[in-house]
Amino acid sequence: MAAIALRELLKSKYVEENMTGLEEQLREGLNRALGWLQVNEPENDVERIFRDIALGGDKDDLEKLTVEGELKAYKAFALAYLGEKVSLEGNFFSPMAVAMALYATGNEKYREELLNMEHFGFWGGKLHYRVLDLLDVSQITGFGELREIACPYLDKIPATEEWQKAVYAHYFVLCSKEPELPENYSALLPPWQVAEVARIKALLGKPYNDAVGYLISTSNNGTWKDFYNTAYVVWVLKSLNVSYDYEKSLHYLSANLTWMLNEKNPKTGEPLYYSIPTYYFSQAAIVFSQFGMSKELNETLKVLRERQYPNGAFAYTHQSVTGITTTARVVWNLEIAGLTNTELYRKGVDFLRKVLYAEIPEVKPEMANTTFLMVKDGRYVGNTTGE
Repeated sequence: MAAIALRELLKSKYVEENMTGLEEQLREGLNRALGWLQVNEPENDVERIFRDIALGGDKDDLEKLTVEGELKAYKAFALAYLGEKVSLEGNFFSPMAVAMALYATGNEKYREELLNMEHFGFWGGKLHYRVLDLLDVSQITGFGELREIACPYLDKIPATEEWQKAVYAHYFVLCSKEPELPENYSALLPPWQVAEVARIKALLGKPYNDAVGYLISTSNNGTWKDFYNTAYVVWVLKSLNVSYDYEKSLHYLSANLTWMLNEKNPKTGEPLYYSIPTYYFSQAAIVFSQFGMSKELNETLKVLRERQYPNGAFAYTHQSVTGITTTARVVWNLEIAGLTNTELYRKGVDFLRKVLYAEIPEVKPEMANTTFLMVKDGRYVGNTTGE
């Protein structure tokens, strides 16, 4: 499925010239996927169907395949995708099978069934990423209303492991739900997760001295594991007014920033910081702003400017793919750092608004060549033109 998706993306209009390096990454990923498929046999009919599509289509192999139930839609989809005219009857119950049946036949029946399964743009599943993306954006000033859309789905995301309780806690707080916080801090491998527990406890008005004490006791000469974790821990401790000697931590962050900016990757010869995630630098910007470290802050903002595309979105790493997740994280960090008056922030907010919101023009008494759409309860109801 990934190989098929990569091939479709490469053929599409969405790989633009200004996305430097993206096409090369896509082709490399596609070639690796196709190579793997050529030497590995499918273990079941579903894998067989998708492998046949990805490798260019063995129509005879698909025709010989005897399937029942939902797999009839899978087989019909595969043959239709490869250019064959197919006939298909029957009822299907999963959104994926119904979508495949619709693709294969164009039958209005399957279209109606698929639309009836939809709710606010979602079809089934646990909805991990879309919901959390919306909640990440909702933290930014002016986007709070997104919580009304996302919060009803939050309970579908499991938080059973200790690390999940730490990572998802702030999403529950955003949705005015009581999070279950981890108690075994040693099970939280990244120190930032322990700092996050302290931050959430403070937001909830609960004692957080245990988490702070654990962090201070596990400090390695003022550092916690790496650049990002140290920046996160220092931000939380400083925000909670914890009495602590921050000098060694700040020296480490400053020196490590200089090292990343100047060191070369021995494998590629490129600057080392090219491979460092963008949100690392936006997190450090908070700390540099907190402590008035203007030199380090300016160097960090320079990196963020390099990582921001003309449309306002931030790349995950240097000139890599981008999207809502990274952009929301960076924009929120800029807001925490008090940098809302910067072009970085304004362009990031503009990108998120354009991605998530429809631009609806002001309705005037006379609007030529205009069609009005009616949307009610998240569903398309109808349209009217010229009246």
